Amino acid sequence: EGICYAVRMATLEVLHAAILASPDDEDRRLAYADAVAASDIPRAELITLQVTLARWRREHNNPPNRPAASTRQVELIETSGPTWAEAIDAKGDGGAIPAWRR
Repeated sequence: EGICYAVRMATLEVLHAAILASPDDEDRRLAYADAVAASDIPRAELITLQVTLARWRREHNNPPNRPAASTRQVELIETSGPTWAEAIDAKGDGGAIPAWRR
């Protein structure tokens, strides 16, 4: 299990670096979401929802499930956001409050 965890963490770090190198590349974000899903399904869902919602806004697309997707995004942030923020703060970011947006 230790080796699998180390490989998963290394993969997440590589994917995160790829996102930072090209922040507008949504495919990189979706690849990151897929990798995150192995350990944090709500976080992966949030990333996927945010990419989807951003695409819909950009394309002026208003599918019937858009309100539900927006509502789910808020639910995920409200229920899991504090835990994610604690993890960020534990890394020593100086107490910055993250904005959970794309």
